[in-house]
Amino acid sequence: MIKGLIFDFNRTIYDPERDDLIPGAKRVLQELKKEGYKMSLICKPSKNGQSSRGVKVLNLGLENYFSRIVVTEKRKKKEYHFKRCASSMSLTSLEIAIVGDRVEEEIYVGNKACFVTVWFKNGKFSKNLPGNNLQTPDFTIEKLEDLLKILREDKE
Repeated sequence: MIKGLIFDFNRTIYDPERDDLIPGAKRVLQELKKEGYKMSLICKPSKNGQSSRGVKVLNLGLENYFSRIVVTEKRKKKEYHFKRCASSMSLTSLEIAIVGDRVEEEIYVGNKACFVTVWFKNGKFSKNLPGNNLQTPDFTIEKLEDLLKILREDKE
């Protein structure tokens, strides 16, 4: 049963093209927190540097939803970044879902590390289909709200 979630930031929670949250993101985070899910956030540094990405998270009022926020030191997310997020949850990898918009990045790394994976098939990378088994998600959603349905069904 899924008890924790690691969210990718860009195009999963935040839409950089609109400079605003993905529609429904705040409501989904509120529901998940209310239901007792542990949550972490992982993001790449902005092109201007790491600190500006952290400021963006604070300005959007997201910091209280996450037990850990990891900003990667380079522009590529690695398995150890996700494991660092997971370590704050005290859960097994099978109890944690990675939620991201890129099959070749978050889904690939999540599957490689034996996490449950949820592909948010949305935006710029929605047409990049899985190229191999490690890029194939356990679940696919097209609206962030659909994540709540998956998690509620998982509890039954």
